[in-house]
Amino acid sequence: MTGLQQLKPDLIKSRTRQLIWVETTERAREPSLIKLLQTLGYDTSQGVLVGKDQLSNLARVDPPQVVRMLGSTYQFAVIDAFTGFNPNAVAQITGAVAGGGVLILLTPEAKDWPNYADPEYLHLGYRESDLRPKGLFLRWICQGLNDKRVYRVGKATDISRSIKSAVTERPCQQPFRSNDQFCAVNRMVAAWSRERSALV
Repeated sequence: MTGLQQLKPDLIKSRTRQLIWVETTERAREPSLIKLLQTLGYDTSQGVLVGKDQLSNLARVDPPQVVRMLGSTYQFAVIDAFTGFNPNAVAQITGAVAGGGVLILLTPEAKDWPNYADPEYLHLGYRESDLRPKGLFLRWICQGLNDKRVYRVGKATDISRSIKSAVTERPCQQPFRSNDQFCAVNRMVAAWSRERSALV
């Protein structure tokens, strides 16, 4: 995990959030998570776990309850897809990760995940005895995660790559924290200087 040791300082410097996809097994997910958090230099008190099982003494929240955490901020959040991949919970907890933080996704290996009997299917009306869906959504998620900006950790991936391509520091004008903020403020000022304007 050599490339990961530089990840946290680079993210903090750029205030960029990073997705780390950990492809593992259900049995190895906790040791994998502990090793990753140690490598990144995170204390368990700085993050939250979204899932049904307790892992690594992290504060845990069930996926349907994540909406109650809106407004909270964490240095990292962990999604345990072994207890169910809930898209709403993933979207909601992403907003609680601070700039410079990480979102950690624990899943089966990409080749196995679409065929995994995801417990979330029960919430979609499937019963244990029913034919399981063919994993089309999970296959689509895997395709989306197969992106050079996603930091993948697992047996089948090269974890020694540098993240410099994903995290770059760009100078920006003061008092702005990023060029995106600078551009957004300039667009607002330009729009508001007109007699009529609408801005979303």
